[in-house]
Amino acid sequence: VLFRSVGVNFYPDFVMGEGSDVDDVILHIEHFLEIGGENNIGIGSDFDGTTLPHDMQGVQSYKEIVEYLQSKNYSDSTIEKLTHKNALNLLQKVL
Repeated sequence: VLFRSVGVNFYPDFVMGEGSDVDDVILHIEHFLEIGGENNIGIGSDFDGTTLPHDMQGVQSYKEIVEYLQSKNYSDSTIEKLTHKNALNLLQKVL
């Protein structure tokens, strides 16, 4: 069985390179959504020693990302998938 799942990482080299900011992370998320990733991606990051975009402080920056998605009229269902439901679904399938 093939599982397709991507955790959108905040590490600048994986986003837009040095100088990345939260807007670049959002563009990264939107790109995945545009290519059909609504049911396959999750907003995630490794805060254990990683480098973050210059304007992100840590997990508290999630709120800014969620507020942006809400302001762009992404449905509550889509936002819930990105923030936690897709990850839970993946865990249920593989465990």
